[in-house]
Amino acid sequence: MKYGEAPQTGRYVDVDFFQANRGVLFKVVWTASTWISVVLLSPLILASRMSNVVFKACSEFLSLFPSIFGFVIRYAFYRFALPKCGDNVIIDFGTVFYQRDIAIGSNVTFGIGATIQHCELGDHVMIGDGCRLICGTRKHAYDRTDIPISEQGGQIKKIRIGSDTWIDAGSVVMNDVGEGSVIRAGSVVREPIPPGSICEGNPAVIIGTRFEHGSHGAAPVK
Repeated sequence: MKYGEAPQTGRYVDVDFFQANRGVLFKVVWTASTWISVVLLSPLILASRMSNVVFKACSEFLSLFPSIFGFVIRYAFYRFALPKCGDNVIIDFGTVFYQRDIAIGSNVTFGIGATIQHCELGDHVMIGDGCRLICGTRKHAYDRTDIPISEQGGQIKKIRIGSDTWIDAGSVVMNDVGEGSVIRAGSVVREPIPPGSICEGNPAVIIGTRFEHGSHGAAPVK
């Protein structure tokens, strides 16, 4: 993150994010480091493509590497361990992927300590710190009372996060989020979110829209 000026109490200051403004030297070093990491991680990558247990163990282990070194090795691993992982993907410290069928587009950011289950993400998606992307709202059945909930099974589905979406810190997402949407911090998404929506709350409700008549030119609500 690059600050236009030092953060101030009581007012906002402008910032730029390095993922979208990488210099030529950074890109060269990133690419070279990624391919070196791929070679070193190749046994783990091959084993993970055959077993979800191994994949989960590797994801938990690699989540613990700090700073830029962690960014590089996690990207190198997921680039080939997942069925799809696009260009310029940043995965921060403590973020764990729990299934190897996760698909990630390009220019995607995962913040600190996120957990990702069965999920498909488009391009230019930002997942904030501590977010939980969960595979639906029916993971555990609880209709019967004669047996414990833990023995009743349940249902899961893969959720989709559309392109150009920001899911802010601490949100729990259990259903699809349409492209161009904003999920404000701490929200709980239980129902599908239409494209261009601005949502907040538990359960999340639409408080505004980013698009006007399908156009990306509309100003967001404050």
